[in-house]
Amino acid sequence: MKKRGNSSNNPMEVWAKEAIKEKVAEVLGDTEELNDFVGKRIKQLLETLLNELMVDHRRLFNEQNGDVGNGFYPRGFQTALGKLNLEVPRTRIYNFKHSFLPCPYKRTYDFVQKELLEDAFALYIDGYRTQMKDKTQGKVKTVTIYTVIGISLEWKKVLFGFYIE
Repeated sequence: MKKRGNSSNNPMEVWAKEAIKEKVAEVLGDTEELNDFVGKRIKQLLETLLNELMVDHRRLFNEQNGDVGNGFYPRGFQTALGKLNLEVPRTRIYNFKHSFLPCPYKRTYDFVQKELLEDAFALYIDGYRTQMKDKTQGKVKTVTIYTVIGISLEWKKVLFGFYIE
């Protein structure tokens, strides 16, 4: 009796996996070039999204507090993709602080992380909003728990990391 989930003995499945790997390599090109291209594009996308989110956050803050924008200041932010060059918005009257970047001198997020697999095919990032008690302040706060799950070329799911914001 064959064990369930043991795919290495099934020649059709082995052939299918190899065919998928070959087709992905044919369509997407050299792995090193692809990783370089994708990494740069994702980094640009992340920089743009974070900059736009901070501007929107400042706009909402200004509407609620009667403040006005007062330009930007540059800030580097280290990620797994490398250093992001961000433009952090300022306000004129109140001390506006964005809520989704860590303190400037905090080097990394507090989350479990793994190196990306060389054959990672796709990443899924998901968030779950819930209530959690902050033990230091004794208050219940709404938090978001983010998870990053990857899919390898062998169709295996891998939890790359999670963090709480």
